[in-house]
Amino acid sequence: MPDIETPNTPATTTVSADALRIVLFGLPGAGKSSLLGALSQSGQAQEHLLNAHLNDLSHGLDELRQRLYDENGRRTAEEVVPYPVDFETLGDGKNGHVAAALIDCDGRVANDLLVQNKPLDENSPEGTLAHEVLEADTLVLVVDAAAPPAQIETDFMEFDRFLRAMETQRGRRTEVSGLPVFLVLSKCDLLAVPEDSVMDWMEKIEQRKREVDVHFRDFLARRQAEAASLPFGQIDLRLWATAVKRPALAGTPPRPREPYGVAELFRQCLDQAVAFRARNRRADHRLYWVTGGAAALVVLLTALMVGVAARPQPPGPSDLQQKIETMRYAERRTPAERLRGPVVDLKMRRDDLNALAHTAGFEALPDADKEFVQDRAAELTEYVLYLEKILKVPRPADGDGLQTLQQIKDALDDKSLEPVHEDWKTTDAVVIRREALEDVSALQNAVERVRDWYQVENYARAHTLWLHAGEPAADGTAFKWADWQKDADELLKPDRAPPFIETQRLPGSDRLTYAAAFRFSEVVAAKSRWEVMKPRLARVRNLAAALGMTPATADRPAALVVETPPKFQVAQARARLQALQTAYPSYRSDFVRVALPDAFIKGMDAEARANYDNLLAPARDLILQKLKAAGTGPEETPARWHPVRDWLKGEPDELAAWRTLAGILARLHNPDAVDPVSELSTFLQQPAFTVEIKRLTLRIPEELNVKVPPTALFYVWHPATNKGEAALVFEQEDQAVRDTEGRAWVYTYRPIVGKPAQPLVYKPGDEFWARLTLKDNLVFTWARSHSAVYKFQCLSGVPRLHKATDANTEGKVAEGVSLEVSPKDGVPRVPDLLPVVPAKLVP
Repeated sequence: MPDIETPNTPATTTVSADALRIVLFGLPGAGKSSLLGALSQSGQAQEHLLNAHLNDLSHGLDELRQRLYDENGRRTAEEVVPYPVDFETLGDGKNGHVAAALIDCDGRVANDLLVQNKPLDENSPEGTLAHEVLEADTLVLVVDAAAPPAQIETDFMEFDRFLRAMETQRGRRTEVSGLPVFLVLSKCDLLAVPEDSVMDWMEKIEQRKREVDVHFRDFLARRQAEAASLPFGQIDLRLWATAVKRPALAGTPPRPREPYGVAELFRQCLDQAVAFRARNRRADHRLYWVTGGAAALVVLLTALMVGVAARPQPPGPSDLQQKIETMRYAERRTPAERLRGPVVDLKMRRDDLNALAHTAGFEALPDADKEFVQDRAAELTEYVLYLEKILKVPRPADGDGLQTLQQIKDALDDKSLEPVHEDWKTTDAVVIRREALEDVSALQNAVERVRDWYQVENYARAHTLWLHAGEPAADGTAFKWADWQKDADELLKPDRAPPFIETQRLPGSDRLTYAAAFRFSEVVAAKSRWEVMKPRLARVRNLAAALGMTPATADRPAALVVETPPKFQVAQARARLQALQTAYPSYRSDFVRVALPDAFIKGMDAEARANYDNLLAPARDLILQKLKAAGTGPEETPARWHPVRDWLKGEPDELAAWRTLAGILARLHNPDAVDPVSELSTFLQQPAFTVEIKRLTLRIPEELNVKVPPTALFYVWHPATNKGEAALVFEQEDQAVRDTEGRAWVYTYRPIVGKPAQPLVYKPGDEFWARLTLKDNLVFTWARSHSAVYKFQCLSGVPRLHKATDANTEGKVAEGVSLEVSPKDGVPRVPDLLPVVPAKLVP
């Protein structure tokens, strides 16, 4: 936050001559004016921390506050700008008024004093920064905590030299020692990053304070070594950290109008200024009586010399006793007030008290003074140990799972963390523990609520819908797709979101938001399962809609439903494909057979197969038209297929949209299906085919009432291979087996002993048929095929049952009879797109 530039003194209100003077001193951009604006904000929102009601007599601080929080900041342009205020202290019903002047300065002038371009001279006129520094009751040195370490190092070196010069100058004026000087790290909000927890941010602040504290120690060591040469003017250094706002942290939203450490800083500044002014007045009072009575002493010296020599005078209070008296005067009444502050500050105060107890002359002090120092040192020692134990317990927001959270709760519930003393119940340590327990409870409840929303209310319901899509009821009633679709639509609403906003505070905690709960492993896992399940359920819903299994909607049309022939024509495929692409843009990856529930696959398979068959009909008609147009005679010949083959190789535009739809439906039924257009094109280009049969399995339905003699042979005729005789002969391998479930008789055939089956080379146009003699002068003849050019297809079809003496065109088609050839690919597969070619192409 940049300093705010105030071009003129904010008001004409006169600063009282008796007002305490608190001077803010620092380089340009350090944040001096911002601190004053934040003080005004603290006076409105954090009066309990300031422990006083702030009366802004000139309204200048209020203007700084508005510019800090509502406008763009500007730097202070005047060398010094006083802001007269009145602190109306609170507590015990005895309010008092303390007049003070908060003095801001131009950082450029401060820089001149630091680098000694301007002297820190006691003769400096009023209105100059040098004069205000020398007249200060408390000095606030402001350093940008977010500056690079090298810059902070340089700033402190300058402050070190400046403070030593100021001690020397005040020493020449024989001022009382102990001028309070606060070294303030400003802009601590800039140390945080969004993923930091509150404790991470606090630790960064403490780390920066520890880095600066190293310089403190060096300065104090040199000052102690030089103390003998500085009987007056010594200063009392203190370290502080502030931020004009609370940054955004993990699990905690930003609080842009809530200062950090500002109210406490100025509260301490005011207390120390009051104590320093009191010490100065006592010292001035003693000096006045000493100089005023000098003449009388000279007159009476001789008369009193004997009496004085014979009767020793009681000594006045020593510097050590005065320092302890000042500490008593400035001390807060309750432990909560005395023990407030970060650990590093408490340790410094404890060490200072212990050092004081070991100072020469301490044992000669009155017992009350010694007990005061020892009691406060012991109190701090005990409290620091207690506070550190509490701070060692991880913060609830830093947990990553409910188990870890329970461990944190158990640690906080440990009896050793109960307050040691009754009057500690309002200390920061106890408050931290109490708030942490509140946060644990709030987080546990929040994590369970958010987890259950994802896991129970969404994932479990969606998984059930997905798993049982299309599954008939136990009583055999049809599946209710309309009800299923309604439930799926409810879960898959685009605006469906958890009723917990990450920036929303957790019930039961003023510090945490739902962002903390969303980071827990249970929530992350439940959310992940739901996010994985959503597209899976959507995919089934879309497939069911596209295949017409669920009621069609404007958003999800039945784009893969193909009307029975001749209602659907190839020319309609383009518009149908466009509708599919619009409604289901992910159809290429979604409309496949893999990773679908078994119950749904059963229903989907039937729908896909039926629609694929309906889609084949108009395309076969188109192929047949092309075949008819390829010649003039009525016969189907291999040569007549050549123009059709070449047309298909050219990727005909007439079939472009159709083949996309066909490919989708074919693969939904058979994941290994190939593009039907490419399949037929490749098939028509082959000059010959290999037919290899090693075993045959014949299934005859019982209801056909046909009997096969065990000695009956199965003949395969291919005159091009063996003219006048069967090309392949098979005998029954074992006795027939009755398939009770399928209600059929199953026969197996192998090559006749002594005559192994050899592969046949079939060329388009060859004759090809098969024959099996039955009882009662009946035979099965396999001779029916789609094309007279590719007659080997007859083995994949249904035979005709007729008398042995009749032609194979007589009798009836033996429905239900099937012939399975081994190996599976022993008989070339005829493409789906090959049409049924009539005996005569031209009437």
